[in-house]
Amino acid sequence: MNKVLYYCTKSCFESTDYTNFDYEFRKIHNAGNKLFQYSVEKFFRENNVEYKCTIEPSEIINNTYNKLVITPANIFGKHAKKQLKFYTDFISKLKVPVYFLSCGIQKTDDISIKDLTKEIGTLSKKLINAVYETGGEFALRGNITKEFFNAIVPNNTATVTGCPAMYMFKNLQIPNIKVSYSEFKPLINGTITYIKQKNISKIFDEFPNSEYFDQDEFTNVLLKDLSNAKIEELLETYSYIGTKLLAQNRIKFFYDIPVWMNYIIDNNFNFSFGSRIHGNIISILCKIPAVVNYKDDRVKEICEFYDIPCFKDTDKEINLYDIYLNADYNKFNQNFEKHYNNYVNFMKNCGFTGKTNKINKLEEAEFLLSTPVNDTSYIKHKLANFNTKAYIKREKLFKLMHAILLGKARRKMKNKYILVQELKHLSI
Repeated sequence: MNKVLYYCTKSCFESTDYTNFDYEFRKIHNAGNKLFQYSVEKFFRENNVEYKCTIEPSEIINNTYNKLVITPANIFGKHAKKQLKFYTDFISKLKVPVYFLSCGIQKTDDISIKDLTKEIGTLSKKLINAVYETGGEFALRGNITKEFFNAIVPNNTATVTGCPAMYMFKNLQIPNIKVSYSEFKPLINGTITYIKQKNISKIFDEFPNSEYFDQDEFTNVLLKDLSNAKIEELLETYSYIGTKLLAQNRIKFFYDIPVWMNYIIDNNFNFSFGSRIHGNIISILCKIPAVVNYKDDRVKEICEFYDIPCFKDTDKEINLYDIYLNADYNKFNQNFEKHYNNYVNFMKNCGFTGKTNKINKLEEAEFLLSTPVNDTSYIKHKLANFNTKAYIKREKLFKLMHAILLGKARRKMKNKYILVQELKHLSI
């Protein structure tokens, strides 16, 4: 018996059934999470590792498999206490080695390692020890997570390997050659909250050839018939900038990794920017430079490990083309081979080896369906005949009223009655 169970709901080498997408989406949800799973599977296939992607109870795992692989990306955070306990109880029943790949912390930089240790240190230590008792090991996403491990289990042997998503191709190098302003074609990633920021939403006006790559929020509108949808509902759910980009057909969502990558390459994008780590990594895999606008240490530690250009999210004005010009990938290029070999050595030391079977070409993975193309002309028509200025004004007034009720903006308006009257008489 030499079989690996990859503890996940579905293989990323199976194409997505968009006729039953709600069910498919529940399996993995965030499209970015499919990227590191796809890369892990690709490694198994290239090394002829027999594996299966499914969820099995402990009894079947003990009797059928000789290794278990889990990739819970951000399990070491305050939000994941139930997950920590679940995995500890589950792993304590296993008799096969358990390997955690691509795991890391999730915290903002105002929370120290000491604070995180107080919050989840005991639960995390139990999980770490449970894994080591099986003879398994941890591959960590970055050095901040390693610092956390050292604080709670000083004698741990966990290895910082970075994110498996980065290791889809061995000789990855990012060109430092820059294009002119007129040739500049950026792709943006993030969340609805992120693109609503004034300094981010302006990017789409400055660069009308830019597109927004969604990972989990626009699926309902992109994959369903919304020809009868009310513009007010779209604005409420997706914000004005989101609805505007939908009307311009500038929001894309891909749930199959090869289709996603091929779209980026075929459409000649030359820069990636945003807050999503995997939304930027997939562009890097296409040899397109990226700059990450991170919000927390979960993303920051990956960027620092690989020397991916990054800076903390800010509400200050930004010049995207200048950010692109200043993005330097020399250190990334110099160190990538070292990181790649470190990851491969970790995988081999864990026994994930076999006869090499090269499958580097994306087209060799046969995906029968790609993301359906939606006609958004009806949204464009509705938006063109909609009083957006009044809507935006009302939205701002509601926000201000909410702030007042919370006691955060008492100095901004002396008379609350004025605001209430404005809201009553404002019509859209």
